[in-house]
Amino acid sequence: MRSLEITDRRTVRRIAALVDGLPFAGGPNIPVLCPPPPLRRGNPIDARLDTFRFRASPTSTSLATASLYADTSATDDPCAHTSLSIRGHRQQPIADGGALLTQAGAILSVKLAKATV
Repeated sequence: MRSLEITDRRTVRRIAALVDGLPFAGGPNIPVLCPPPPLRRGNPIDARLDTFRFRASPTSTSLATASLYADTSATDDPCAHTSLSIRGHRQQPIADGGALLTQAGAILSVKLAKATV
């Protein structure tokens, strides 16, 4: 497991803006029935989660957290969503998490998304 701590405010704001710009999965009155996530066995990278924690300071609790599997697609698949919590309260999932991984990875100069075939 690898962890990056980013304290540069400009970089944090750019990534936060990416999260803020993602649409919510489904809609308030549109139920989406998704199959359970597949069991992720074998290579440990298959189960890798990418988590973004936004904090006021490095030692404070998370103000917001977005978490998704590294193989989340960059499409509008309503079942490939990103979990979101704000101040510890789970929010409606957000869609297009693969775009977040690709764009945040480019900002941070790291590969966050797992290549899918």
